[in-house]
Amino acid sequence: MSLLPEETWKLMLKSMSIPCVDVVVISDDGYALFGRRTIPPGEGTWTMIGGRILRGEEPLAAARRHAKKHGLNCGSLVFAGVFASHFGWREDVIICYLAPGVHASAGTLVGGEEFGGFVWRREGNNPSPMVSVVEKEVAAAWTRYALLKSGTG
Repeated sequence: MSLLPEETWKLMLKSMSIPCVDVVVISDDGYALFGRRTIPPGEGTWTMIGGRILRGEEPLAAARRHAKKHGLNCGSLVFAGVFASHFGWREDVIICYLAPGVHASAGTLVGGEEFGGFVWRREGNNPSPMVSVVEKEVAAAWTRYALLKSGTG
């Protein structure tokens, strides 16, 4: 068996889709949590807590791991949708979850190297700039949240 040349392998890694999760946190009083990214991709934009799914990891476990890394303990996580994220050099697949009723103040959140700050915003008052996939995730999560609150979802 022969291995791929190193340059071919690096090119493959750059162009492969990466499975990811994002968590849209919405508090019981109707505020969604956004973090301002400090690293690529999406540096300088507002986004959700999330990241890569590790090999062999279940998506729900990945969502909980990423939330915990940033100081959030999510009780229930509700599926909100699957989205494609286009970074120009690759397209990732994002499994989005809604974390309803999570309470945390900005002082307890941990940005780490990924986030330079957090804000809580009401529906329709998203911070700017945001990439289009995040806008779609947030819209889907608000729809799912409304269904849960009404008892039909």
